Amino acid sequence: MQDIRYTTAGGAVVTVSAVPEESSVRPRIVRAACGGCATAETSQSPLSYEDAAGWAKKWANQHAAGCRALPQT
Repeated sequence: MQDIRYTTAGGAVVTVSAVPEESSVRPRIVRAACGGCATAETSQSPLSYEDAAGWAKKWANQHAAGCRALPQT
């Protein structure tokens, strides 16, 4: 999975990326992190990759829509 980025109203970027797992060829953990306010969420392991990615994209989009933080330097 390539990183997916959403821009916040303040100009910061929320990035969705897969977290590599040593025991798996295909990661099942996906992380979404805001580069402005530093809020981050990580999917839980029992989810399939598709479910984890879908959850993270939805979270990132909702966060970007309401976050007013400026990008961190």
